Amino acid sequence: DEADMRALVAGYYAMITHLDNQIGSLRAKLEESGDWDNTIVVFASDNGIAMGQHGCYHKQTSHDHDAHVPLIMAGPGIAQGESRNGMIYLYDLFPTLCDLANLSPPSSVEGRSLLPVLHDDNEPGRDVLYHAYCQNWRAVYDGRYRFLAYADHDEESSAVVRKNLL
Repeated sequence: DEADMRALVAGYYAMITHLDNQIGSLRAKLEESGDWDNTIVVFASDNGIAMGQHGCYHKQTSHDHDAHVPLIMAGPGIAQGESRNGMIYLYDLFPTLCDLANLSPPSSVEGRSLLPVLHDDNEPGRDVLYHAYCQNWRAVYDGRYRFLAYADHDEESSAVVRKNLL
């Protein structure tokens, strides 16, 4: 009901405010110690809640609002005050941090460095992103279009019901 939704949104904003304060404290400590200029800071998060988009107040789909996650990076080798729109996966962070630290990532690492995206606003990153949530949701996104497939189990017939959502 509306009261529950208001409480959910208020809690969400309270968490964001708390997180913002904690990030400020971390930066202040790094500046105080003289380590801010030689520290790479990465902020990544989950996708939060849908805030009513598609009638949802959860994050268990592969709609666009569930696929985007915050990613903020700061430090040596990273341009300040700029943003990028390249399509990436969070597992690309490890090889990126290795590159920024002049280390070679292990050959078993599947991600790829984001340095090309960080250094060139025209770098698209990946051509296609694939998303999944549990057993139900699958999505493919090419930067323009997202194809969503949802599979549910019909209890009466024991059949898998597929719904394609564009």
